[in-house]
Amino acid sequence: MPMTFRALPALALLLLAACNSTDNSNVAAKLVPVTPLTLTGQLGSAVGDSIRVQVLDAGDRPVENVTVQWNANAGGTAAGTTRTSADGQTATQWVLGPKEKSQTLTASVPGLKVSSVTFTANVPSSGGGDGGL
Repeated sequence: MPMTFRALPALALLLLAACNSTDNSNVAAKLVPVTPLTLTGQLGSAVGDSIRVQVLDAGDRPVENVTVQWNANAGGTAAGTTRTSADGQTATQWVLGPKEKSQTLTASVPGLKVSSVTFTANVPSSGGGDGGL
């Protein structure tokens, strides 16, 4: 009988550890930029190779297969949605619109603690070097 009582604390610890439900691995918690947030681009052209974000869980581990929504303004274009790969990353190509001003692209995953990231592309003005002719 003394053997049984000595095993109870160890068994209790084992059960407590098994019942612990605080492991949030592989549950999307936040969206972070991989590409710099401020870029420079030309009207009607792609900004760099691609714009990239990463979805992480509460322990900063990548989360696969999360849908990211992309929204470009000022007539620019980007994929409507993309999905994260095994490294938690996904990307889109961003083509700037026709407006000579700063343009933005927002990546979002509704429901996350940090649910959106906004990139800004500064478009240099043409300068009008032809004297208005």
